[in-house]
Amino acid sequence: MTSSWVRRLLAVGLVSSMLVLIPVASDARDSFKFKASCTGGCHWAPSFKKVDKGTKIVWKNVSSVTHTVKSYRGHWMHKKFLLPGAKTHKILRKRGVYFFRCTIHSTLNNGVCSGMCGKIKVKRR
Repeated sequence: MTSSWVRRLLAVGLVSSMLVLIPVASDARDSFKFKASCTGGCHWAPSFKKVDKGTKIVWKNVSSVTHTVKSYRGHWMHKKFLLPGAKTHKILRKRGVYFFRCTIHSTLNNGVCSGMCGKIKVKRR
């Protein structure tokens, strides 16, 4: 009788720990970071990334100067100032191509971005 009780307790503990660990593992997989850097000219690292729908995109300023993250081209809105060390994020829930730039370190002429520009392609899971 004791061994049956111990087995049940171990089974409940194992199932409980799996329920706690599964969401943590999937959250880590569903995020991606773009870093603002000014080594050899200001740029996003990387400047392009393919991700799955529902991915949390994080922009982080690892430089010592202020940057912005501003969406352009496409049907999305995001505009934030990034002081040194700051970050912002957006969860991309729809397929498509998302363009962003730093308005301080890029120029936009006739829809063409030069300088600190980036692109995200969101695909189906």
